[in-house]
Amino acid sequence: MSAKETTLAVIDAKNFALMQVDPADIAEVFAENLGGDALRLSDLTTIHIPSGGALAWSINSIDGETSTPTLEGVVIAHKAVRRFYEQDFATSGGGTAPDCKSEDGIHGIGTMADKCGGLCSKCPMAQFVKDEKGAWLPTPCKQYTLVFLVRQDSVLPSILVIAPTSIRVFSDYKRGLASQKLKRLSEVLTEFSLVKEKSGNGLAYSKIQVRPLQYFDKEVQQKFRAFGIQMETFLSAYIAPDNLEGYTNVSSEPSSADDDSDDVMSGFTDADLSDIDIDNIPSV
Repeated sequence: MSAKETTLAVIDAKNFALMQVDPADIAEVFAENLGGDALRLSDLTTIHIPSGGALAWSINSIDGETSTPTLEGVVIAHKAVRRFYEQDFATSGGGTAPDCKSEDGIHGIGTMADKCGGLCSKCPMAQFVKDEKGAWLPTPCKQYTLVFLVRQDSVLPSILVIAPTSIRVFSDYKRGLASQKLKRLSEVLTEFSLVKEKSGNGLAYSKIQVRPLQYFDKEVQQKFRAFGIQMETFLSAYIAPDNLEGYTNVSSEPSSADDDSDDVMSGFTDADLSDIDIDNIPSV
């Protein structure tokens, strides 16, 4: 059954935990519970793409670990980061700091940054090249997208780590919302699901699919937008862990180098766009 034929459930946005509290109350609770300690960035729940082509997300919380086939939430911010290791995991055994890294995907700090003026765009480790068969090779420097996602049961965002193999999917999704609907990410209830793919050397891995579930009404939009602005300083200071591989250990793919089309919707959800009725997403 295609997405056009499927009746989408309407989720009352007012059931979001964030919609039921005053921002001032959030500050008071944290002030009382933390006893003067600062809110740590590690207090945010981190969600990785699973390994081996698994089709369920694993989420750790105070109530224990849960598994779900989809993640639904509101994207209030996202940022690009990069990590470069001169030795691969098999050689180093892990646990080492990256030789070069970037917290904005633009400016690097480390051995390679010193050689290319600190700009990731000029670094040879960040360039896509083809092998003798014309297939794209992974870049030695891995790029990740960190998505700050407000889920229904939490007042603080979770951090969804999007691996190199799924960056294109999320990039096309956010561009599609802007070009087709003139919608901010914070104005939409977004669903993240998983599909199983195989790398060039036959290894199974999980890749995301993304689609809009609902467009919010003005009142809800404004509250999520205001919360995003309120969290901006905190999130912009977020320093990602050195190891962002999580459970994903497959090669990256070009986000645009292999795209011969100017169609920004190409690969919108890594599926046939005809199956997505983007003009008939329910508004709440």
